[in-house]
Amino acid sequence: MTTTYTVLAPDGQVLGRHLAPETAMTAILLYDGRAFDIRQDEWRGQVIWELWTGRGHDLSRTMICSLKADGAAATRDIAEQVIVADWPGEPEAFADQQYDEMQAERDAS
Repeated sequence: MTTTYTVLAPDGQVLGRHLAPETAMTAILLYDGRAFDIRQDEWRGQVIWELWTGRGHDLSRTMICSLKADGAAATRDIAEQVIVADWPGEPEAFADQQYDEMQAERDAS
């Protein structure tokens, strides 16, 4: 069973619920008018997929990448890395079960 995610904006607003990893990644990376691209390149004779982010056409390479040969598998790998990244002031993704537990604790207090 695939884990689904809830994505929260920095102000706590819910940007999406029950999202697949790739959709959660998209919600995080497109927040506040930004753009992203996953580009295929070659490194030491091996396929590498790199995440580029930024605004408009001015994208910069990030440290997030995948060595998976298949594009779909690489995208999922990169999505999982984006989900667990801790970028201050940026949206965050929580597994739906974790988010539900956080909400229940908040409501109980």
